[in-house]
Amino acid sequence: MAKTRRTYSIAFKQKGVRLVRDQGLTILQAASEIGVHKSQMLRGVKRADDGELGQLPSKKQDASSPSLEAEVRGLKPENALLLEEREILKEPRSSSPRKPGEHLPVYRRGEDQRLDSTAL
Repeated sequence: MAKTRRTYSIAFKQKGVRLVRDQGLTILQAASEIGVHKSQMLRGVKRADDGELGQLPSKKQDASSPSLEAEVRGLKPENALLLEEREILKEPRSSSPRKPGEHLPVYRRGEDQRLDSTAL
């Protein structure tokens, strides 16, 4: 006796995802409300996040979009400053006894001879 697999429409899956996103239900609560297993609901939410279920209009996303854009605008100058500081730190210090490209001598314990750092 073979079991048949039930298939659900995209609209049905989107309805379940909206329960989780918009109404704030847990995966388990939304799954029991529409009559599917929690693993199917979890898979549906993940697929919606990946964009496989098409565009889902969400009230939470619409409300937070301006604040996210403002945050991104504020973080861009900070990111530019951090990139500049990182580049400055990459440069050798003027007090460094070595010149750029000069190899650092390496000594090993118990050996009297000096090794070149490129030989390691």
